[in-house]
Amino acid sequence: MKKSGNALLTIVLFLVGIIAVFAADILIVNSFTTKNLAAGFSGDTSDSGIIDERGVFDEEPSTINGLQKRVRQCAEKTEMNILIYIAGDPHYGYSDGEIEDFDDRLYDQTFGEYTDGLIYYIDLSGQSPAHDDISRSGRAAMVYSEDDCQSIFTALDNYLPKSGMSYGSEDIRDAIEVFCEKLERFHDEYKPSNYKFFHDKVSNPSVYVFVKDGETYVTKGRAPGAKLIRLLIAELIGFVTGLVTYLIVKIRYKFKNTTNPSVYVSRERSALTERSDTLIRSYVTKHRISSNSGGGRGFGGGGGGHGGSHSHSGHSR
Repeated sequence: MKKSGNALLTIVLFLVGIIAVFAADILIVNSFTTKNLAAGFSGDTSDSGIIDERGVFDEEPSTINGLQKRVRQCAEKTEMNILIYIAGDPHYGYSDGEIEDFDDRLYDQTFGEYTDGLIYYIDLSGQSPAHDDISRSGRAAMVYSEDDCQSIFTALDNYLPKSGMSYGSEDIRDAIEVFCEKLERFHDEYKPSNYKFFHDKVSNPSVYVFVKDGETYVTKGRAPGAKLIRLLIAELIGFVTGLVTYLIVKIRYKFKNTTNPSVYVSRERSALTERSDTLIRSYVTKHRISSNSGGGRGFGGGGGGHGGSHSHSGHSR
């Protein structure tokens, strides 16, 4: 009986191991077969620049022209699309979410989805509190971290007006200059890290941005870094499952010496005269398989249905 129990235990553990290996193989293969949607940077900086809805520089064409040139120089140096939007009266009353959605749509319409770049929304609409936003797309999500963006906001607070306060065109000019300087500095300090990934679970739950061998990837499947975490969890679950299975089987098949049944039955009073197997009754159960089986919960794009790969950093003044 002990040999039978050990054999069953071996079979069970072997099957558990096969299942664990099969699951691991699927995860590893999927990690490197996801389509890359990244569109990168075309090298064309003509669409980068400033949109002055507030009209801060309406009376200063030379100033706005100089700033446009500065932003395009920054775009060329960082190899990213850069757009600065100075919001005016039409955006008064916009919520934080509406500002983010506006930024994403404007960026995608200007530069295209999954490209490398960012849009900086300066809130001069007059609402209180004013809410600035940086929406990053593609590689910009990796280069500029949340801490970097907050550092930029903090530096610009020295130039941009607090809610309800007055300001001059020179303040906005200086803020844009500092913004470009910060972008260039953080870009120079950035060091790509394999499988470090960004995932916006709110606005774009199905989109991942990550770096592999120095190349930026934008995918609608899990990034290798995310899958690595899942793989480690799967291996841990497989190990625990195997251990628990081993203990259960070991306990259930821990046999003891049994008493000889002959002590209870008299040989003189019992005799086996016929051996047969008789099927007394059989049951057949049928289950109808529905052809209209429901699928799992799907994921859609964030921000009211726009596409692209965007991450946001916001700041209120």
